[in-house]
Amino acid sequence: MKKYYLIGESHGTKECPEICLDLIHHEDIWQLALEFGYNLQYELDEYLNDERNVEDLTIFKNPFDTRASEAMKDLIVTAKDCEMMIYFVDDYKNSTDGDKIIAENLKKIDGKVAFFCGAAHASKKPLRFDPDSIRYHRFKNGVMETCGSLLPLEETVSYDIRSVNGGHVWDQRIKEVTGNPKLSEKYKKLPLLLKVNTPKYDYFYLVDKFTPSVNLYKLRNP
Repeated sequence: MKKYYLIGESHGTKECPEICLDLIHHEDIWQLALEFGYNLQYELDEYLNDERNVEDLTIFKNPFDTRASEAMKDLIVTAKDCEMMIYFVDDYKNSTDGDKIIAENLKKIDGKVAFFCGAAHASKKPLRFDPDSIRYHRFKNGVMETCGSLLPLEETVSYDIRSVNGGHVWDQRIKEVTGNPKLSEKYKKLPLLLKVNTPKYDYFYLVDKFTPSVNLYKLRNP
């Protein structure tokens, strides 16, 4: 039985949070975990109990966090409106053990749960970085033990949301991203949920293009 549904996104897009909701509804999941520090769960609980406004969450007061976009705010609001349970499960100390802590926090949740996260965390296989990569020295021997690789394989489903024809994302500013010519040539009817069974992911969720969703603090404080 599948328990963990890892939905890998590109931060700073409008499409990815919308797809997250689509997959959650499709799989009849009523629990959503997000890639924000678990030390702020009390704030999230206050919001869910109507004791705090969503814009007053600390995550939306950081002008540099590409995850904390307007689309992310909409995702949290919609999940609450649908009476879902919502959890913050990320390591708040930004350590190299972050994915291990995320996996441990996900295991504490009873029943099916969707974890909406950066695509790297959703990989079911550890990521190996080249010695010349800026990330190589952050992880032991350049290997990132991803959240997806630390969960029970038979209980985990992993998705990677991909843009076939490029588009733009918010990453401190609006940036262009490249598409995938091979996918663009092969798949014309989009969006498409494609079963792939690669070592890293079970599904690609293909969209035409990404459009940017700006950091909420930046949007409100230009």
